[in-house]
Amino acid sequence: MKPKKLAKKLSRWEENLVWQHKKLAKLKRKLPRKPMEDYVFAGPAGDVKLSELFGKQKDLIVVHNMGASCSYCTMWADGFNGVFPHLADRAAFVVVSPDAPAAQKKFAASRAWRFPMVSGRKSDFSEDLGFKQGKDEWWPGISTFQKRGNKIYHVASAQLGPFDPFCSVWHFFALLANGVDDWQPKYRYPATAKPKRARRAAPKKAAPAKAAPKPKAKVKPAPKRKAKPAPKPKAKSAPKPSRKPSVKRPEKIAVAPAEAVAPAPTPASISPAPAEATALQ
Repeated sequence: MKPKKLAKKLSRWEENLVWQHKKLAKLKRKLPRKPMEDYVFAGPAGDVKLSELFGKQKDLIVVHNMGASCSYCTMWADGFNGVFPHLADRAAFVVVSPDAPAAQKKFAASRAWRFPMVSGRKSDFSEDLGFKQGKDEWWPGISTFQKRGNKIYHVASAQLGPFDPFCSVWHFFALLANGVDDWQPKYRYPATAKPKRARRAAPKKAAPAKAAPKPKAKVKPAPKRKAKPAPKPKAKSAPKPSRKPSVKRPEKIAVAPAEAVAPAPTPASISPAPAEATALQ
């Protein structure tokens, strides 16, 4: 077959598949609604009834999961976890498995699952819907329900497996050169496995811390003193003239007034004068 004709044929097939899926879902919704009893499950906080799983929604999606022992069911649940907010906006969504609530909680935490889970081990719920055979032979699938007043009705069911419309992994692999190539899902993969934490060595005893040296006080440099200008030499003053030694003036000598002098005598009449002729005052 020529490439162009083959491409057209494949396109028609893909369109038919989409149309057939829509038609299949429509036919399932036309099936008579079977009334359901209010089954009791084991939840994380105690017993939970089927009617309580609806919450505030009128529609309920229940996934029949085989439990933590099935890597295929785990991969499907990983996919549901990614679209859970979208699913929960349209209908209530719950996963039922045979594991005990404590085991469910632990496993869900390891997978970071966000959707609610309940245990159906002690309930006939999965067996009545055809997803359990014998004592411990569980089968994966999906069942939907509708609540009208106080009554619950089963709407439709679907089985889960490779290339079903509920897991995209297989459809991605189908487009590869070698297809799925015997691939099988695992819990962990080397590329995404969490690295093991290395053991921390015991901390060594720290040596006593040396006292920090005291910071040396900064010595402020002495301010530079401005050099005083050299004193101007004083001009030598001329020596003052020495005072003349004071000379005591001679005391005035009082002279007694002379008595009327008699006319000079003649040489003949001159006689020697007396000793006390003048007196010094």
